[in-house]
Amino acid sequence: MNYTKKAFIGVSWTAAGLFMAQVFAYLLRLLLARNLSMEEYGLVYAVIGFFGLVAIFHTLGIGEAITKYVAAALAKKNFVHVKELMIWAAIILYTAATALAVILLFLAQWLADVYIKSPEAAILIKIYVVVMFLSPAYAIISAAFVGYQRLNILALLRVVQAAVLLIAAYVFIQHGAVGVMMSYLLAVLITDVLAFTLFFKDFPRVRFTLKKKTCKKLIAFGLPVMFTSVASVILVSTDTVLVTIFNGLEAVAIYQAALPTANILLFLTGLILTVFMPLVAEIWERKQYKILKTTTPLLYKYAAVLMVLPVIAVIAYADVILNLLFGQAYVPAENILRLLALSSLFHVVNGVSIAVLTGIGKPGEHMKSMLFGALINLILNFALIPTYGPLGAAASTVVSSFIIFVDNLRRVKKQIKIQSPPWTRLSLVILASLIFFLFLRYIIPFASYTKAVLALALTTAF
Repeated sequence: MNYTKKAFIGVSWTAAGLFMAQVFAYLLRLLLARNLSMEEYGLVYAVIGFFGLVAIFHTLGIGEAITKYVAAALAKKNFVHVKELMIWAAIILYTAATALAVILLFLAQWLADVYIKSPEAAILIKIYVVVMFLSPAYAIISAAFVGYQRLNILALLRVVQAAVLLIAAYVFIQHGAVGVMMSYLLAVLITDVLAFTLFFKDFPRVRFTLKKKTCKKLIAFGLPVMFTSVASVILVSTDTVLVTIFNGLEAVAIYQAALPTANILLFLTGLILTVFMPLVAEIWERKQYKILKTTTPLLYKYAAVLMVLPVIAVIAYADVILNLLFGQAYVPAENILRLLALSSLFHVVNGVSIAVLTGIGKPGEHMKSMLFGALINLILNFALIPTYGPLGAAASTVVSSFIIFVDNLRRVKKQIKIQSPPWTRLSLVILASLIFFLFLRYIIPFASYTKAVLALALTTAF
């Protein structure tokens, strides 16, 4: 199968899976926002935000290493090495997960009293510790499916997990925040069992030997990715943590209405990383450098063009979107949503850089950009959040995501000597789109909801 066909099939399955999973995930947010008090809604995501902060210490970058080395081993049809990689990954991740679970169970009540300042948070933390402990199985197997380029199965797993979570939350919502956390536990249990069954039912029965050099190889690749993940966590989770500390649970609720809405725009990032990272690894392994130099600038261009209209639509209709989906109480998040939508544009185009740098075995280059951007983000968060709350967090995200995008692009150009994408033409597209939506929003005499639907329809058609 040629690379174009592989990419098309991968994009199709991944797009379908990500779309459905995001629909279910967003419906979950709406279900919680409409049925929990604002404080309970903020409590749930304050706890989840904290676990996002510690998640890197039980993933250790091993998932990305599995994807990279499984793809390389399959290019040589070395199934023995594939199995060895996965066993080592399980040993490493479950050792880390066990240690982390013990520490967090011991600290649960202290975290509830001191960090979240809500006694009910202790039981939520304990339940989510179990969720975290069970998650490595899915992480390892899904990374292997990416390496195998069995993206149809990965898409199925994502949809099942999101659907089970939504259905369980609907059933257990009467139990408040505790019921929501039990829904997460049920979803991860079912997904782990399904992932294990689907992967190993057709896997060749091969004998293998655990070699220390394989463990060292996984860790050597994973550590730079882990440090990159530290930066990602700073970018993604410290805002919620600091808003919790400085502004309280209602401010968290406001921020967590804008954040998932903006994150819908990150759909394309998952598509790029899931489909193109293993393809880049395979192309690099086969030393077909010309293909990579030709296609990478095109990926930058199309990623930017595809993002422009959706981003501007959200910026123009942020208040309408929040009122329609979450209710009037969450409309104060409109400017937060506008800033996060702009940030998503930089995140998506940066996804091309991440796929290339990781695929060619240079995750350390991406790590450097992420750490620098994360440091800027952290400094700005501490400077802005105490005064401006969630709006300050969103502003920090925009600045840091732009810095990371520019620096990662520079590193890609250095590694594979590509030409710069046509930024002048892309800037004109952005300007024209912005003028169109401002005209639609403020001049055409339709009701706001009608104009928002028209704008989104035109965006979809584009």
